[in-house]
Amino acid sequence: IKELELVRGLIIVSFTDGLVHAGVRDGKSLDLVKSVTPFLRTKMSPQEIANKLMDKALELDQGRPVDDISIAVLRVTGKEGDDVRRMNLRLPIT
Repeated sequence: IKELELVRGLIIVSFTDGLVHAGVRDGKSLDLVKSVTPFLRTKMSPQEIANKLMDKALELDQGRPVDDISIAVLRVTGKEGDDVRRMNLRLPIT
């Protein structure tokens, strides 16, 4: 197991195979490296990055995903305020 150094600005994108399979029904595919790289060079929030990836997957699947898709984007930030570690998480349930 290789250790990952958590440094300020590090962005981690994790996803299920549904993202990888987006578009396969129509013979298309999502190039994840090509799709993610431009977002990593911007000031976009993790939520915005996840939304853009989901939008691209839904576009390839014509709004009808073949498989379930989950995307988690994490950004390591610097210390703000006190020494208490905090995490924000948003899970919309409909």
